[in-house]
Amino acid sequence: MRFKRMLLITNVHPDIPKISSHGLLGAQLAASLITANTPYRCQVLGVDPGANMDRLEKSIFAYFGNEQPVVGFSNLGGREELFILAERIRNGGGVTILGGPQAKVDFSGEIGWQRFPHRFHGWRNAFSLAVQGPGEQLFPILNRNSFEPQHLPGIVWHQNNKIISSPPNSWQEKFLQFVDWSNLNVFCDDDIQPVNIIQAQVVGAIGCPWARRLKTTFLDYPANLSDTYSHAKIRLSLRGCSFCDVAQDKGFIGRLSVQTVMHQLKQLPEYDGKKIPFELIDENPLPGLPRLLVAVQDEKLRVQRIDLVTRADWLVKNLEKIHDALELAQKMDVQIRLASIGFESFSPRILKQFNKGITLETNLAAIRFMRETKIRFPKHFAYSRREGCHHGFIHPTPWDTPEDWQAIQAVIQHHGLEKDILPAHSLPLIIHHASPLGIWMRAIEYNARFAYPRQNSWIAWWDEPQPKVHIF
Repeated sequence: MRFKRMLLITNVHPDIPKISSHGLLGAQLAASLITANTPYRCQVLGVDPGANMDRLEKSIFAYFGNEQPVVGFSNLGGREELFILAERIRNGGGVTILGGPQAKVDFSGEIGWQRFPHRFHGWRNAFSLAVQGPGEQLFPILNRNSFEPQHLPGIVWHQNNKIISSPPNSWQEKFLQFVDWSNLNVFCDDDIQPVNIIQAQVVGAIGCPWARRLKTTFLDYPANLSDTYSHAKIRLSLRGCSFCDVAQDKGFIGRLSVQTVMHQLKQLPEYDGKKIPFELIDENPLPGLPRLLVAVQDEKLRVQRIDLVTRADWLVKNLEKIHDALELAQKMDVQIRLASIGFESFSPRILKQFNKGITLETNLAAIRFMRETKIRFPKHFAYSRREGCHHGFIHPTPWDTPEDWQAIQAVIQHHGLEKDILPAHSLPLIIHHASPLGIWMRAIEYNARFAYPRQNSWIAWWDEPQPKVHIF
């Protein structure tokens, strides 16, 4: 059989080194599945924001030679130039496929865009199709080598001015066991070059347990509208944090078995006789962490470091579990690093707008625990910024007032958060059009009779809104 080429393009941070890099699990897993189950040999191509798009386009067409380009796109970070690149590849005769979180709604456009033209129109003209959910849903299309519209699970099309789609399949563990950690490339020096992976990820769970809870809440209007809407609130039904489009997209699918996680672990590259550091993809990893370490020990695997991402309240609720895990890790000479705790804010009012379900006191209790644990396990526990951790801190937000910021600064100074907790730079609140906050923003626009600009799939609340009375 003559194999065909395929590329899967994804956004990478500009600080990613060109020679060695963190792995990109979602894209690499999808590429691995395609390579193992179709006639296509799929490689991942990470593109940072500084890349020259004209040169990249030429390199992509050169990569395919006389073959029709088949190019997937995933986790594009709202970067317009990557959507434009997809459109140019499609217009040049290639097949372009949009995947990743919120693929369907980014393909289709923001709700109500036909009636309200300022809203995000979607990128269906840039992509031949989109796939919502597991990547293996592409197998029938790639195996038939036919990209004509087909009613298949998870596949989204645009035909005769209509969006055609079928519900996606559920995730299956058998497709989450193998990742090729040698299929990542970057665009560097006008060429597609392979990258050596020095840090990886392992899937422990899909989605977030916080997204299981349906909650009705009432969010304030933005601070700059407080004079007009001082007592008004907007009612929302939420699953997960109000800003999280991934929770809205996936919800909580569940945890994988220890056997599946171990299968992934065994395939990780090694350095100096140990598995390279990896992040365990599980929003609440602490309850199962001791069991995973026992399995690692039983398999006689040597592991350098396990990175965890979780919430402050789940950390506080599982103190006994993490101490049990650290006792094991100390014996096994494995470092446990709390790579990112989702504090998000140190203002009780803004935490409520985020629907975090936690209090300021919980955030501070988690910080006290991390500092105390570092004293007890100095070598095998890491949590601080100087140890490479990057904790969640969202600022600015639409609700900020001088009083809020003054109160946050007082908490930061009193507890010395700038020494070990705060990231070098906070992240502004990003509102994806299909997140719960997207519903909130559209309600504000309708009630106040103005329109916020759109930056592709994001609602640019930080820009000056424009009066649009005539379209409401």
